[in-house]
Amino acid sequence: MSVQTTVFIPCWLKLASLERAIRALLEQDEPFSLWVFLQGARLAGPRGDRLEVELAKQSYTSPEFKEPVAFLRELTRKQRLGPMREIKLELSRENLGLGAAKARALAGCETPYLLSLDDDVLLEKDALARLLESMRTHSKAGMISADLPKRHYGHWEFAKRLPSGKMVFRQRLTSRFTRGGQSGPRLVQVQWCYTGATLIRKAVYPQVNFDPAYFLGWEDWDFCQQLLSSGWKIFVDRAARAWEPPELAEPRDPKLKEAYRALRWDQEVLSRSLARFESKWFAIEGHDRWRASENANREAGAPRFQARART
Repeated sequence: MSVQTTVFIPCWLKLASLERAIRALLEQDEPFSLWVFLQGARLAGPRGDRLEVELAKQSYTSPEFKEPVAFLRELTRKQRLGPMREIKLELSRENLGLGAAKARALAGCETPYLLSLDDDVLLEKDALARLLESMRTHSKAGMISADLPKRHYGHWEFAKRLPSGKMVFRQRLTSRFTRGGQSGPRLVQVQWCYTGATLIRKAVYPQVNFDPAYFLGWEDWDFCQQLLSSGWKIFVDRAARAWEPPELAEPRDPKLKEAYRALRWDQEVLSRSLARFESKWFAIEGHDRWRASENANREAGAPRFQARART
């Protein structure tokens, strides 16, 4: 069976969750090529068997890296294991951000489909096969997402027009799907969705690609808008299931966790991403009150997230 899918996983600091995500992939029935992109990292040591990341402008290696690095080295040595036909391990000493990483993946993908997978998302055993089945059935589907609990999908609805003439939209969430497909259609057409477990048709490129200007946040919303503007459709496949175990959300190592949280909830970074989305597309009602993480900010004593003022 020929390889139809490249699975791309960008990773920064969370190697333990990356290992679990790959192990779940190895349970799939469909063959795939794996592309792992480690950001802000380099291999060190006489045999290149130690991974270092830069924290506070200093190189740091964690005991948490030991087993995942050994696992990755074993995969690259074998190159072929279960449904995996080959693996490409790429390291960048700079953290390029999600937009640039995913843009790199779609441009460099050599198979008909790219599965964009976050490093803390675990696919159920038949998820890839189901996504491919749905994609082959719908020729105008540019992207199909797996069904992830606690992730929202939905549509935009017109809210108002500002005196400047700018359009303001609000989110309309699609009703929560009944997992297991007991009711409702298998495929739900949406206008926006999370891109952490999505199958993308390579044919959308180069007309559509991720915007590298989004370092963190809103890169998926922007990509969805590009797809819709170019005539493609977006679906969620309720029969293709994936999970985000809470214990994989952050690194366990205290130093790594502190660095991860500092960037993940950086108010300036998130504000720039939101401002770029609104400048390219439209303003979003209510997002001047949107917060990156209400609980995390409250615990840290950080100020509430405020979007840029609209004119």
